[in-house]
Amino acid sequence: PDGKEIIFTRSPAISASESGITDGFTRKTEVNKPFTDKFVNGERDYKYDLYKIPFNDGRGGEPIPVAGASDNGKSNYFARYSPDGKWIVFCKANNFMLLMGDSKLYIMPAEGGEVRELECNLENMNSYHSWSPNSKWLVVATKERGPYTQMYLTHIDENGHASPPVFIENAKPPKRAVNIPEFVNWPIHKPITVVDSFTETGDYLTIAEAKYRATTGELDKALKAVNKAIRLDPDNYDQYYVRGYVYSAMGEWDKALKDYNTILRVNPGNNQALHNRGIAWMNLGKFEKAIGDFSINIKNKPNDTAEYYNRALSFLELKQFQEAIDDFTRVIELDESDIGAVFNK
Repeated sequence: PDGKEIIFTRSPAISASESGITDGFTRKTEVNKPFTDKFVNGERDYKYDLYKIPFNDGRGGEPIPVAGASDNGKSNYFARYSPDGKWIVFCKANNFMLLMGDSKLYIMPAEGGEVRELECNLENMNSYHSWSPNSKWLVVATKERGPYTQMYLTHIDENGHASPPVFIENAKPPKRAVNIPEFVNWPIHKPITVVDSFTETGDYLTIAEAKYRATTGELDKALKAVNKAIRLDPDNYDQYYVRGYVYSAMGEWDKALKDYNTILRVNPGNNQALHNRGIAWMNLGKFEKAIGDFSINIKNKPNDTAEYYNRALSFLELKQFQEAIDDFTRVIELDESDIGAVFNK
């Protein structure tokens, strides 16, 4: 809480070849599944330890294992300082982190000392805990009442002991989980609305699907998903960027242009939208307008080779050869390995 120290979770990494992630971030299922099954079935352990490191004005320092929360034959994770800086509460389970059925909450003094299991632990999973601003309460997510996490509240006294947990009723709709709850200072009688931006009634899931479909070349499905997201939340302008990208991939440059214009009306300095609109102008044969967009980006990002390169191509189309040469020269100055710039110059 004083900004001087960071506590974090650490574990040795598994090699990429062993895990099956052998081509960038593309998993090879025939290798990956047998690998993960060994952990799921309990044949192999994967445990985490807690470490502290000085913040040191962003320079960091030497990480030090937290005594009692590392090298103890358990997996230790999700450590949270109390806002007053007095306590650390963390989770401990046999393996992995978060949502483990055997996960229990433990407390220890922030400066180090005895680690104790909190008295508020329930039988089935205790995790995603959060401190109140006055450091006297913890809210905990647990699966004590079924497969969907629900919230319980416990009081922490001055000696770090927890009261019996109290179930927070009517905190969520059916078949929804409550994860990572946080306390908020809010007037008691002031109404509050929860905006669903994750499930199928919100926009998050659909926009994530659209991005995935676009990267896998399923453009029709991507377009269907992003159109749904825009219908659900027409004021989320990030979605217009995704649809513009999909339209560009489909070669429907007029439609892509409209979406990029929508973004730029709200945020005229959006560099990515300007760049993509410039590409759209080029494909529509409007090279003067493309040059305008690339030039704005060059002012904001004077070392971005992509802006110089595409502006140079636009100059070439207009037979403005000296301007094209100047831009290709700048690209080569920034990246002498750019074969395209060398060839075109």
